[in-house]
Order: sequence, then C-alpha cells, then structure tokens
Amino acid sequence: MLLNHPGQSGFSEYDLFTFFKHPSIKSMTIVTNKGQVKFITKSDRFQGKIVSKFCAKFFTHINIINDSHIEKLLKKLYSINMIKYKVR
Repeated sequence: MLLNHPGQSGFSEYDLFTFFKHPSIKSMTIVTNKGQVKFITKSDRFQGKIVSKFCAKFFTHINIINDSHIEKLLKKLYSINMIKYKVR
C-alpha cells in the first residue's frame, strides 16, 4: 500500500491500525512531498494478536498520540522483529 503524506509527516495511528488489522497488507510505504520514503513490512514473525495487545498496552496512558509516539512504537516492533522499518 502506497500513501502520500503532506510535508514530512510519518505514519498515522489510522495507518498503523489498517496495516496491522489486514493480513493482506504486507507492506505500507509513505512518500512525503519532500521526497522522503518511509516503509514498514510485516516480518515472517509478525503475529497480529500479539501486535494488537502490544499497541493497546503501549498507548494506554497516552491522551494524544503524536509522531514521536508512533516512531517509538515502530522502533520497538522493529526491535522485537515483528516488522521491518526503514526511512530513506
């Protein structure tokens, strides 16, 4: 799935919800208006139920989710080998 995001914005909460919920979506790519490319891909170890529980716990005490929260979540999911995450 390819998305165009204005400016330098990253993945949104809705982007991640869509990506994690649908098994048919293997990769999601953002191309910003300034040409930056960000992509996430489900690894072979990706498990939707585990990721859903992890996200729910991660966002429990956050009132307004911003780009830095999303970035931390993606880096954590990358560190436990659930996703591949790159910014170019």
